[in-house]
Amino acid sequence: LVNNAGFNECGLFTDTDMEQEMKMIDLHIRFVTQLTKRILPMMKKNNYGRVVNVGSTGSFIPSPSDAVYSATKAYIMSFSNALYGEFKRTGIKITSLCPGATETEFAAKANIQDTLLFKYAVMKPDSVVEIAYPKLMKGKRLVIPGIYNKLLIFFSKILPVGVTNSLTITMMK
Repeated sequence: LVNNAGFNECGLFTDTDMEQEMKMIDLHIRFVTQLTKRILPMMKKNNYGRVVNVGSTGSFIPSPSDAVYSATKAYIMSFSNALYGEFKRTGIKITSLCPGATETEFAAKANIQDTLLFKYAVMKPDSVVEIAYPKLMKGKRLVIPGIYNKLLIFFSKILPVGVTNSLTITMMK
């Protein structure tokens, strides 16, 4: 099962469309949860399966001007980590894939294609898959493709929130 549907309603929280954010919450949280809930019993019956839930580097970074998106992606990572723990000693493997900027229609649809975030270190989808697939098959809990994304997440854990907030706002301009 690959839970990879998603979109973004980007902008300052008071300026974004609440209806779109509710749809995003439904897609990123409710539907991922429901689909996983329906598929995992079949995998459990066979004691075999793979689930990859696509999060984001935003799963780690509360992002001003992207608050709801990052929060939904944090849910996906937390949900995946919990399921990984539940199924760790079985034939079912749960992986959270957290790519950064990737060359898809995502940025254009969110109108963020011209931001700094999508100007540097943008990965090709094939590269993300080439990195993620073998790790998924081995049952790795978390996959962060690309050195830039790994560094981004590493520094987000050690820098104060005020600094990461400022950097995020800059990257989304």
